[in-house]
Amino acid sequence: MAEDRYTRITLRIPKEVHKALLEAAKLQSHSMNAEIVQRLEESIRSSKDGTGQGSAPTLEDYIENSKELKKNLYDIIEMLDNAKKRKIAEIEEP
Repeated sequence: MAEDRYTRITLRIPKEVHKALLEAAKLQSHSMNAEIVQRLEESIRSSKDGTGQGSAPTLEDYIENSKELKKNLYDIIEMLDNAKKRKIAEIEEP
């Protein structure tokens, strides 16, 4: 059975993170679970040895991480802006 490859967990996250993940998943047209798994897999792949505990970061690592963070922040701002526009449109509807 395909589900044997998976482990079911209960995860508690801040409501703001949950909301941002839902928005990101919606933009990608997939489930929130798929969004979380994809992000975790990317994080693991980016580590040096695959354990999530790579060697000490280099200057290049910090630069790359800052670029990634900047992109993620812009994505979050865009998601929040879209949510705000939708809410305003809902309020303005007669």
